[in-house]
Amino acid sequence: MKRFGQVIVKKHILVLVVAVLLVLPAVMGIIGTKINYDMLSYLPKDLDTVKGAKVLKKEFGKGAFVFLIFEGMKDKQLLELKEKIKKVKHVNKVIWYDDVVDVNMPREFLSKKTYKMFNSGNSTVMAAFLDTDISDVGTTHAIKEIKSITRHQVLVSGMASAIMDSREVIAKQKPLYVGMGALLAALVLILFTESFLLPFVLMTSIGLAILYNMGTNSFFGEISFITASIASILQLAVTMDYSIFLWHEYKREKIIYPGDKQRAMSQAIHTTASVISGSSLTTVAGFIALCFMTFTLGVDMGLVMAKGVVLGVLASITILPALILMFDGLIEKTSHRGLLPDFSKLSKFIVDKRKIFAVLAGLILVPALFGYFKVNVYYDLLDGFPKNLHSIKAGDKLKKEFGLMSNTIILVDKNMNEGKTYSMVRELENVDGINVHKYGAHIFHTSNKEVWDYINNFAEFNNYINSPVAIYKDELYNLPFNMNTFSKLWNIKTPDEAKAIIEKQRQESGITDPKNLEEQAISLVGKDVYEKLIKGYTEKQWGRDAKELPAFIIKRLPLRFTFDNNYFNDRYQGIPIGGYTGIVEKLLDGIEVRTNTEYKDFIKENPDIADKTVYTGMIDEFFDYKLGVLEYRRVYFEDERLDTDNYQGNAVVNYTQREVPFTRIIEHKHFEYGKQDFTIISKEYPTEWKRGEEPYYPINNEKNNALYESYVVLSKKRPEIIFGGRLGAYKYYDMDKVVEAALECVEKNL
Repeated sequence: MKRFGQVIVKKHILVLVVAVLLVLPAVMGIIGTKINYDMLSYLPKDLDTVKGAKVLKKEFGKGAFVFLIFEGMKDKQLLELKEKIKKVKHVNKVIWYDDVVDVNMPREFLSKKTYKMFNSGNSTVMAAFLDTDISDVGTTHAIKEIKSITRHQVLVSGMASAIMDSREVIAKQKPLYVGMGALLAALVLILFTESFLLPFVLMTSIGLAILYNMGTNSFFGEISFITASIASILQLAVTMDYSIFLWHEYKREKIIYPGDKQRAMSQAIHTTASVISGSSLTTVAGFIALCFMTFTLGVDMGLVMAKGVVLGVLASITILPALILMFDGLIEKTSHRGLLPDFSKLSKFIVDKRKIFAVLAGLILVPALFGYFKVNVYYDLLDGFPKNLHSIKAGDKLKKEFGLMSNTIILVDKNMNEGKTYSMVRELENVDGINVHKYGAHIFHTSNKEVWDYINNFAEFNNYINSPVAIYKDELYNLPFNMNTFSKLWNIKTPDEAKAIIEKQRQESGITDPKNLEEQAISLVGKDVYEKLIKGYTEKQWGRDAKELPAFIIKRLPLRFTFDNNYFNDRYQGIPIGGYTGIVEKLLDGIEVRTNTEYKDFIKENPDIADKTVYTGMIDEFFDYKLGVLEYRRVYFEDERLDTDNYQGNAVVNYTQREVPFTRIIEHKHFEYGKQDFTIISKEYPTEWKRGEEPYYPINNEKNNALYESYVVLSKKRPEIIFGGRLGAYKYYDMDKVVEAALECVEKNL
């Protein structure tokens, strides 16, 4: 290295000229280096998360995902904004609660669960899918355009928004903190290197090395925003000691060779190069080790920093010596007394007491290891962002008002058996061992032993006895209408007393020919039972005043003059252990199941696939509604987890007061005698059905029944089609009746 040092010293002006000329390509390289803000791209390609994101983008055209939060806007304004946002370039889909329910529907008929998903106080949230990745420039432009359309009256939450903010923050603050780091380093050097000018000489050399390093990143094409953010400061810290070492060697050699600066510098380069080469190689090796991480951010950081160390070493033995030689005179003129004390006594003391210090080091290791394993590691990069950032404020609001902290999209193979798909959904809904009855309380009950024996082929039942109760204002009653109910109503004890009161109320009503449901109910059970336990509940179920409902809807109201709280009189009843999904899975075992398949399209392509078809969809839809649209009712459920082991003491509690918007609260753990220290409840909200929604049960009034009979006439022209179930037969079936009808249908058609 002696020859190398002599060349550098002799050609130091040329070295500086070349160093300056290299600045231009370095700057161009920095400009041409893409900054990657997508952490997902650094994950191993075989991870489910990565594969899922790829499928979501390729198959569904959905990349970035953001939440849009609006405040103080009316539904009409929001609908207009939604339409404008949908037209923004790269926006694939915008979801608001108008996609789930009719926003014109009275609030009291809406499921609170559905409403609260999108609304909180005076705030509402929309979800927007984009067809570009979270770090794509197109995504940034889309978010900016959305803000422009909304006149910045929107908060945008999500990783895409956070990335946009981080890009802007880094662009603004990187020059500041890099400059601050350089100034602080210069200040420390001024205080401890015995010169006011020398620190700036050292910083110039290191600065050029950093510039070359960041410029040569263009050969990689892109680097991560984390690497781009910290590489400069890290390189400054790692390579500073190389520069300081050369300076001290130069000072030492000047004493040995007084008046011969060039020889002194040549020798200093030789010594420094020999010493720091070994040191730098270990540092490079450490950074290269990062390249073996499966999380390829390590490769990104490792290569950039290894390259930075090499360039730092080269700068220390080329550019720095040239600069020192050029400004040696000024460095000496700006010298001052350094603040570093003499450490000779301390060093001697440590050497003399080395055994004690070795023991202390061992003792300190124990609490250090304890602290190491107790340190919490956080993985949320947003935690370190300024709290006033747009995306951070949006995220905080989303968490506080909507309870949303993250979003997960589950992709399922389209060829998966429907039974397995449904089972998976049920498992997701099974909260810590509590089976949530997604579609309401369903107790299987029958007096038909044939039906009971048949269904027991597919599941074991838990002998659950249905004993619901009803709440009217602040009063609680047993259902069905039994002696416990009558005792609470009238403070009586005997069946004869109850019968007398009911008969008296029936006679006092004077109703002999009921014209509507209200009159029918009063004529059967009297005024008290009707008004407290039937009227409000029925009106909520049907969405109509009881006087507007036909009398035939209620054919009988069972009055039980015993203290038996069993809701059903059937001999057999219970809930399948593990839920109804297992029954469906076993019924479908060995059968090809296709989902997301339109029947009419399928049968056109496969006209000869079967001699008989069982159609359980809506009969009016089958005939393209040519005679009119039948009416249905449906329900929404609002689920809630509560930190109590027992919320209401019963699986089902009906709320019969009309002013209470839901019909009942279901506490799911009680169906299976759960012992969890928390509970899951569901509030049930009946509502009107509209086309495109899932119907639950038919509205069997005179108008609809007449229309259905007209469709039955049409169905007779299609003998190859068997219309069944609640929708195909337009009939309110209990589960046992469905099984019974199915068995009869099989026997009839075999």
